[in-house]
Amino acid sequence: MLFHNGLLRMTGWTIVEYVNWFNKHSELERWQFLKGLLDVYKQSVVARGGTEFVKQFPILNLLINNNVSGTKA
Repeated sequence: MLFHNGLLRMTGWTIVEYVNWFNKHSELERWQFLKGLLDVYKQSVVARGGTEFVKQFPILNLLINNNVSGTKA
C-alpha cells in the first residue's frame, strides 16, 4: 500500500486514473512505468544528498528490473 500511495503522489493521479492506466497498458508497459517512477525516486534521494533508500527499495528495484528485462525474479 505504501508503494501505491507513493505512485499516486508522484503521478498526481487518482486511484481511478491509476487503475484505468494500468488496465489499458501491457504488462511490459506497466513494469516500464514502475521502473521510471523508481528511477525518479532514486534520483530524488541522490539529488538531496541522501545515501539511504526506503527498506523496500532493493527488492522493488530487483523485481521491477527483472521484469523489464524479461528475467523473472
